[in-house]
Amino acid sequence: MSEPARESALGRRRHYFVERSLQAAFVVEVWTYLAAYTALLLLSLLAPVLLAWWNDAGVADVRMRAASQFLFLDGWVLPASLAVFAALGAVAVVRSNRFAGPVHRLKAVTQQVGQGDFSVRVRLRERDFLKDLADLYNDMLQGLGGRIGTTRELAKKAQGDLEALRADLRTKGLSPDEIAGRLAEIESRQAQAVQALDRFSL
Repeated sequence: MSEPARESALGRRRHYFVERSLQAAFVVEVWTYLAAYTALLLLSLLAPVLLAWWNDAGVADVRMRAASQFLFLDGWVLPASLAVFAALGAVAVVRSNRFAGPVHRLKAVTQQVGQGDFSVRVRLRERDFLKDLADLYNDMLQGLGGRIGTTRELAKKAQGDLEALRADLRTKGLSPDEIAGRLAEIESRQAQAVQALDRFSL
């Protein structure tokens, strides 16, 4: 799919895994925190039950109630935890797409810039993250494109002046002053082009 086609599809991104390693790491991190929280919750809920179960002084009905509570917790905590894991995993994928998508677009635009196309721009969806970075990137591309355009125009003009001077030298009798004046104009354009190029190193 071409970049213009991608840009026209803004707002209806169909693939939620656009940067798989980045999004997978985000989902795993969410699940890790959730697992730690669930383990602490289960420990706090089951600790009194297990203490009652293992209490040597406990009578049979106490152990029976403890077993009933344990089976009750086991019956709803595990399914609930799995449901929460699945729901948060889906939410993590959707949310991670909001920053993985911009990263994906930045990489695609950078590849095009590397191929010499400074007309491309980073366009994000309304709810995507990294909009400030995209704006800075677009400003940079606009500035670079303007400088390159100015340099190219100056170089073309200098080349045209040089070719015109060569043609006039063959067909017209130019005086030394005329030749010197036109060479000075060519040198001036070349100096402006060099100055425009020097800005890239600032």
